[in-house]
Amino acid sequence: MRDGEMGSATWFRGNSRRLLVLVCLASSSCSVLIDKERVQCKVDDDCRARGPEAVGSVCSDSICLPDPVWGCLGSVVFPKPTGGPYNLTIHIRDLVNQMPVSGVTAVVCARPDPMCTTPLIKDVPATTMGDLQLVLPAGFDGFLELRAPGRMPGLYFVYPPMDANREIPLVPMLDADLVKTLAELNMKELMPDRGHVLLGGYDCRKMPGEGIVLSSPDADEKASVFYVLNNLPKVDAKATDASGRGGYINMKEGVVAITASLGSDNRKIASVSLLVRPGMMTFTSLVPSPR
Repeated sequence: MRDGEMGSATWFRGNSRRLLVLVCLASSSCSVLIDKERVQCKVDDDCRARGPEAVGSVCSDSICLPDPVWGCLGSVVFPKPTGGPYNLTIHIRDLVNQMPVSGVTAVVCARPDPMCTTPLIKDVPATTMGDLQLVLPAGFDGFLELRAPGRMPGLYFVYPPMDANREIPLVPMLDADLVKTLAELNMKELMPDRGHVLLGGYDCRKMPGEGIVLSSPDADEKASVFYVLNNLPKVDAKATDASGRGGYINMKEGVVAITASLGSDNRKIASVSLLVRPGMMTFTSLVPSPR
């Protein structure tokens, strides 16, 4: 948003009815429009009752307006990647204490190369603050192999494809023993022939998304969905908290599909296909996506 746009939008919303009156003074046909639009709602439910076109609307100053948090769902268009290359910065942190993870290295892998037999870039070291800084071509949608001493190795999938410089605020590499302990606290046992998935969900404002529910046709009876509440994974939680994080433990090896939806009304946020390897954690970001 350019400077001044927010102020202009606020002024227009507060004065829109006055402008309608001024424009329509010379036309008796506008009186119906003014009466109709004077009060559209008192609460958000009044907006939802107006029909399918008002799904996700919120009541503001008696007018139904698009929800700034989730109002973009159903109308998202990813820009066609042009130009480039672009800078990708990923902050690797500990899930529990949010401190930088030391000794991180990354290998950049293209699709389709599931075992990364021909890496694009090898062994990129993170900074002393645990930040990976990479230069990737426009449209890159591959993944990074992440490793750090004492941490469960991981795969980070770049989503959506690179179309601008991007900064990922948190990819949490977990202590390998801690992953086992957290599973046991949830009455689960990690299976050595299976992998795990940890996702970060975001809303239309590019802020962590609360109330996201995950589903997967590839989650069998051995897999368990979880959501991160207060920095700890919980298998009995129903949706993401303000951190927007959740995932699966004990997913079968190979390509898996995962869908993120709003728990409140089941609107689809995104669907992704990811690679799972035994003994590794797969990461990606879930952002509002095209239908």
